[in-house]
Amino acid sequence: MTEETFAEARPSAADRAKDVAMRAKDAGSVALGQLTSWDFFKWTVVALLALNLLVMILFFGGIKSSLAELKQDKAAPDQSAADVRAEVGKQMADVKAALTQAIADMQSGLHDDIAKINAKLDARTAQAPPQPKPVAQPATPKPAVAAKPKRPVTTQP
Repeated sequence: MTEETFAEARPSAADRAKDVAMRAKDAGSVALGQLTSWDFFKWTVVALLALNLLVMILFFGGIKSSLAELKQDKAAPDQSAADVRAEVGKQMADVKAALTQAIADMQSGLHDDIAKINAKLDARTAQAPPQPKPVAQPATPKPAVAAKPKRPVTTQP
């Protein structure tokens, strides 16, 4: 008997939905009344807070995409040490071959230039007879400079 007295009838889903809708309508009308009474300062603060939230979301999205990119790069297999060593060895061999070729080209060019200069010098010496060197006249001696007499050192008593 006591159980029957305190037992309430459970409201149906439609009754609960109506109750929630009425509460939302009351809350909405209260919120609308408050919003219409705000001044410029309060609206500015709300706008700045919304802008701050938007900027934070954008930065978070950028950081998240950067982290995803780093994880993807980390997951990609890198060249093994042997591959890198082989690539560096190949590049060094190419540089050494290029340097050897450049030195050989410079040497052959230098030998050609020296041969041309020697040919020109030989042609000049064959055309002109050697000229005697002028005889240098003996240099005249300079007159000796007379030395100044020294003062005797005197001591004071």
